[in-house]
Amino acid sequence: MSKFERNTLTENEIAARWEIFGPPPVLSSENKDGYYNLRNAFVTYYRPTDARHWAWIRELVDTQWEILRHLRYRTAAIERCDRIQSHGWRKKANQIVQQRKDEFGKLYGPFAEVGHEQVVGLQTSIARLEAAIQEAAQRKPDDAAHSLALEGAAKFVEKLDKWLKNATARRNTLLKILEYYCRPIDREIEIPATHYNDLKQDELKQITAPAFVPAASVCSHVTTEDHPETVATATESSGNR
Repeated sequence: MSKFERNTLTENEIAARWEIFGPPPVLSSENKDGYYNLRNAFVTYYRPTDARHWAWIRELVDTQWEILRHLRYRTAAIERCDRIQSHGWRKKANQIVQQRKDEFGKLYGPFAEVGHEQVVGLQTSIARLEAAIQEAAQRKPDDAAHSLALEGAAKFVEKLDKWLKNATARRNTLLKILEYYCRPIDREIEIPATHYNDLKQDELKQITAPAFVPAASVCSHVTTEDHPETVATATESSGNR
């Protein structure tokens, strides 16, 4: 079968071939339909014809899915750090409120000398803290909060960038391999092998050197074509002799 005569597979046929590689690397928090849509898009584009093509496409799909995950997690890391910081502040504030309430209860002990100003001060402090805690729980994070969260998540984001860089390098290598061995059918022009020196150095054909031409022939060719008047003059002189 020619490269340009490969038939389009149905989704059931794609799924049947995909099963030999095991379950997809989709987390419980991720959408399997998105993974399968990505798989179908790559298979439709490359139209694999043998086991090697299928293995490369499977690795390509899994790697691209990993890249998308890393990109999502960079954003999720900032959101997570903001929630951790917000939760930590509310926890400390609630501890302070409880301490103030304990102090307020001690003011009414059997031997306590209750001062009106002290009681009012504690009540006001407790009310303000409780209102601030409630407001913080309902407040939507702004740029300042997210920038602070990014600073807190910097180490994890740096790790994600390294993982993303490695995954992107693997993805790009797989794309080169598929472009060479499993060229998309919508391209009717052969891709020169010299574009993939990093993949097939040992299989590149030697360029045949042009045949050797004697210097005299070259001189004759240059003289007759480039300077015809010189040749004519030389011929007349030879005849006169």
